[in-house]
Amino acid sequence: MVMQHELSRRSLLVGTAASAGTSALRTDSLGAPGIDPEGELLDLRQTFAQALAAYQTARVHYNQSEKLYFARRPRVPQALTESGPLGHLLPSWLHWSAAEPRQILKNPEHSDVWDEARAALALAKAYEAGVRRTKRETGVATAEAAHDTAIDHLGDVSQRILAAPRRSLAGLALKAHVVKTWGKPEWWDTGEDRADTYERLAAQILDAVITLAETGRGT
Repeated sequence: MVMQHELSRRSLLVGTAASAGTSALRTDSLGAPGIDPEGELLDLRQTFAQALAAYQTARVHYNQSEKLYFARRPRVPQALTESGPLGHLLPSWLHWSAAEPRQILKNPEHSDVWDEARAALALAKAYEAGVRRTKRETGVATAEAAHDTAIDHLGDVSQRILAAPRRSLAGLALKAHVVKTWGKPEWWDTGEDRADTYERLAAQILDAVITLAETGRGT
């Protein structure tokens, strides 16, 4: 129902799970002088949590607005469908928009159906005006824009986390948390059989990293 947008959960931090095991076994170099690793980590964790919460709120609002839009959207006039007088000329899409009858009216080869095209054009213009009005009344376009902005922001924050060097197990656990809650949550979804064996193995490794960090071991 919700439109996917790049960077999407299919593309964020895709390499993290593959490298989690080996990354946990080596110690990264220290950060630049004057930078507090723990403070930077806390900032990234809070920023991601806020971005995820904002996305979830935007998603709920967009879903509600979209549902309301589909409930109120005007019906497509039958004359604009394959059952209408121009149905034999209708391309692969479901109904005529205002643009296509305009093209027919410019084509002398279709002069035999110009009357029908004029009628279809009037119907299509009225239908599209109703659609635009319904979008404004339901706020679905604004909700979709806010939803896409939230996804973009989550992508930016996730890229910052991806680029951050792992100075502690807690830092690696944060990357694992992003994969689990946003990047690849389907790896943990066994009910719908959406993850294969190796994805589930990666999920187990990430869970182990998160657990180690939470219990204070391996820092």
